[in-house]
Amino acid sequence: MFRSAMSRIIVMLPNNLGDVIMTLPLLDALKTADPSRHVSFLVEKGYAGGLENSPVCDRIITIDRRRMKEMFCSDDWKEGITALRSLAHDLSGEGEAVVVNLSQHPYLSYLVSAVVASDIRGRRYLREGNHALSDPWSQYLYTIPFARDYNGLHASDVYCRIADVRAGKDKRWIIPTEREYTACGAFFTERNFPIDRPLIVFQPGAAWPSKRWPAGAFISLGKMLLRDGYRIVITGAPEERDTALRIAGELGERCCATAGDLSFRESIVTLTMADAVVTGDTAIMHAAAAVGTRVIALFGPTSPVETGPYGSGHTVLCGTCPHRPCFTPTCASGSCLAAITPALVYGCIRENPPESGSGVERYTTGFTDGVYRLVPEGGVEGSYVDAGGAALTRMVFEPSFFKATVQPEASEVIESRRFIDQCARMEQLLTKVKAGGGAMELRQYEQTRIRAEHLGGIAAFWSALLNIRLNSVPLLDPIAGIDGSIAACRSTREQITTALEA
Repeated sequence: MFRSAMSRIIVMLPNNLGDVIMTLPLLDALKTADPSRHVSFLVEKGYAGGLENSPVCDRIITIDRRRMKEMFCSDDWKEGITALRSLAHDLSGEGEAVVVNLSQHPYLSYLVSAVVASDIRGRRYLREGNHALSDPWSQYLYTIPFARDYNGLHASDVYCRIADVRAGKDKRWIIPTEREYTACGAFFTERNFPIDRPLIVFQPGAAWPSKRWPAGAFISLGKMLLRDGYRIVITGAPEERDTALRIAGELGERCCATAGDLSFRESIVTLTMADAVVTGDTAIMHAAAAVGTRVIALFGPTSPVETGPYGSGHTVLCGTCPHRPCFTPTCASGSCLAAITPALVYGCIRENPPESGSGVERYTTGFTDGVYRLVPEGGVEGSYVDAGGAALTRMVFEPSFFKATVQPEASEVIESRRFIDQCARMEQLLTKVKAGGGAMELRQYEQTRIRAEHLGGIAAFWSALLNIRLNSVPLLDPIAGIDGSIAACRSTREQITTALEA
């Protein structure tokens, strides 16, 4: 836990709307741990929708990243430097603060380095001339993309661990204002569209084409729901208006498209009135979960383990594909989402789902021991995570965690021990270099490191973790750099060994 004397926390994540909403459990946990703590949030201009009117965020600080980048790349570069200095001064404020940098964009680590801070979690830029990650859970976060099979934690739970707090509960994280309720109500009144239940919200748009369920599937689902007496609202951004109007045109007078007419915050009001929301992996999905409305989330190229709707009782439907999660913005086949049928989604809404059928997995969300979990339903075996390997990686970072019913496979233990041996060999070679060795020992060290990278299996996770730690070691002072590299190899080896012997 942060020292109790530290009353100022600055959380940084100038990302999209959905990513920012996933930090709300962290902000709430920070406030729960110390209600007097002042929590600020640095967010990119236009993406603060989930933070507004929030009791867990005392101040929203916006950064116009695009404008600042334009200034640095033009004759106005001096103005850019002045703006950056002014922002760093503003963030430093009165006295030192704790900075939690959740962004993985390199540019932000330069800003972090200019802030007066007593403690920094996440990426920062060192005086010695390199980017660094010093806290273990930030190192874990950066390791995930290299070996996703071995991570079982939602991004919100990882964020909390970076700040040394815990969430893992159902709560209404987003609170619309009275003005937003009034504006939303006026919109539907003007269109003579009663917001009566049963009501379903569709969000057909998504940032990536590969995350969009076909418009024809929404039309088919809508016709099924209309026969049961439902009303339907279709949300979306201005650029998604044509798709929303097309669907609404097919469904008739008991369907209303709000895309491009209601703001994101006003659309959230609509979510609070709905029985359920059908959406892909979108900001609306995260917002619906954050106001406590049931979500039917349709996943294709991304991982619901990492970014699913954070809360209990949501349904997650996933198209299977040997390459998932591929995180590809475009996909020629679209087979992942196309496998999810309107009949299956309809059954989930009516809480009487048929068998998922081939090519689709169904999960229910919840919390186990304070951690977000996906529970496979309908006899489906979840295939996103290697349960034993994920338990082992978590034990390395959280020694108090132990799940007796989930053990790593024998092959994973063997792979881990082989990696440990390579770590010990790297330590030995670096120690020889420090004692007066030369080019031969350095070559052998590099060859050993490369062999470790190619061990495969869970060793891919350990290798990525070690490389992140080695890349965080300043090399301006060669002797200090060797000492730091030895320490990185030793700490990684000892952490894995302790977990294996637990």
